[in-house]
Amino acid sequence: MKKLKLFEALALKKSMQAQLAQLISLRNSTFEYPEDEKKPDMPFADLTLKIKQKVNDVTKLKIEIMKANMNHELPNGLTLYEGIIELANVRSAIDQLKELGQVGRHGLYMSERRRSMSDIKMLKQVQSSEILDLIDRYDARRRVLDAHIQDLNHSIEIDWDAEGE
Repeated sequence: MKKLKLFEALALKKSMQAQLAQLISLRNSTFEYPEDEKKPDMPFADLTLKIKQKVNDVTKLKIEIMKANMNHELPNGLTLYEGIIELANVRSAIDQLKELGQVGRHGLYMSERRRSMSDIKMLKQVQSSEILDLIDRYDARRRVLDAHIQDLNHSIEIDWDAEGE
């Protein structure tokens, strides 16, 4: 059993998932082979066993990461898991607000009675400066959340003991 920082565990999970994809791809590519050629070096049963073990290891690691995310709090009182969800929501809100800058440029509103956007004077419900202020406030929240999450990712340790590692 060894200790991993949470950020190391996240990197390991990504690496293990890439290895799993490679094993699956190898099994798929060698499933059939020409009868007049040598049998593949890695038998189907061996690859299937390796895939099963890698899936089990990835699952164990995901559970340990999830436990760490649920059992540690950010300075604002949110669990790390809640903070990650909030960060995703804030990023989504920023993206949505940035898209408002494109509305009208592509003719997103058209009346059935009129054929040309040049015939219609478009009015904004909110000034661009207000949208930019909202983006700035969300971005400040994003930076704080991201910093707190990164801090915990570098300080939390999990126990890791993989069978296939």
